[in-house]
Amino acid sequence: QETLRDHPKMGRYVCVFICLFLPCLCLGLSNDTCVLSPSTPDCTGYQLSLPEIQANIGILCSPGTGMPHMGGCTIKRICDNTPSLASDPFCNAFSIYKDLCLDMPMNGCQDFVSMCSNTSVIEQCKTRALPLPGSGKVLPGLITSICQMSMPECSQCIPQALVQSLVANPSAMQALSRDRVLRSDLASQATQMAMSMLQCDMLQVYSDLCMSMPDMTECSSWKVMCYDIPSWELCPGSSQAEPQMRMYFHTGILDYILFKQWVPRSNWAYALSFIAVFAAALLHEFLRMMRKRVEDNWQRNNYGDPVSLTDESEAPLMSSSRVAPSMPGFKPNIDIPRALLHGLDVAWGLLVMLVAMTYNVGLFIAIILGAVVGVLVLGRFLYSSGYKPKTSCH
Repeated sequence: QETLRDHPKMGRYVCVFICLFLPCLCLGLSNDTCVLSPSTPDCTGYQLSLPEIQANIGILCSPGTGMPHMGGCTIKRICDNTPSLASDPFCNAFSIYKDLCLDMPMNGCQDFVSMCSNTSVIEQCKTRALPLPGSGKVLPGLITSICQMSMPECSQCIPQALVQSLVANPSAMQALSRDRVLRSDLASQATQMAMSMLQCDMLQVYSDLCMSMPDMTECSSWKVMCYDIPSWELCPGSSQAEPQMRMYFHTGILDYILFKQWVPRSNWAYALSFIAVFAAALLHEFLRMMRKRVEDNWQRNNYGDPVSLTDESEAPLMSSSRVAPSMPGFKPNIDIPRALLHGLDVAWGLLVMLVAMTYNVGLFIAIILGAVVGVLVLGRFLYSSGYKPKTSCH
């Protein structure tokens, strides 16, 4: 019977094989052991490989095998579509995997559940995850509660007909939002709502709702989440975010200015908007001055010396030889242009007022500065003939 001693070259090959491949086999065994027994002290530096993490995320976010409406899948979509977030710690593959498995530990989370148990020493398990509201009951309940106000974004998760029927029945809406679906009359509505929720991007819709009205009590979870990712599209700091409805004085650049398309999303755009609002307030003063000059001209040519347009009762009494007719006749060449000028004056003043009602401090200052500069430049033409300033917005 031959042995390795009779074949010295074969013996050397066997030694080389043992030296090169045995450590690899041992390492593979150690990895499997760390997933199954994560409390082993030697497993501190173990890391689940990127291909394994991506495969598990694929299972969790695929329509056929997982639940793509989960918040973690929304985070993955944003990270994949936003190159600037490539280095963001919350776009780390394991962080997204952790988001998904902490939300709903379903098929695809076996590795995470096993390796990140309470006794685990694996450092990778300490990777930060976003504090996302749960996709199982929390998010559907929050969206349903907010949608009692029938906001436009609600139709993405709840059919419009169902929204209208629930708004008309507040007790049913409250019962569904609090997961009280044991009532027989709500069974079909609960089923319909659950099926529609599975078809929508709940975290995106929830964030859009909260960006529209951030002071709602249901948005506390959204504020906690946005504390960590303020510049993401889910949060108000994003350049793609929708402006918030804030009915109090505030700073910042993101606000609707008169039109849906007029939303400054950069410092340059806000600076140009400031100049435009300043010019609008200045032009309003110019319009008032021109109206006053035209009225003076009409007064002089038709009724004698001009008097104050704002309070004729304070005009000096005219002598008996210059008493104006008690009921002037209708003059189309005067009365029609006067009415049009008055309408333009009112409309322009209301537009400036609507800009002020954004409660944006910068735009409010632009309006004040425009009015001040307008009176500074044009005031002598307005007040030289007894004009008295109005106290209304127009």
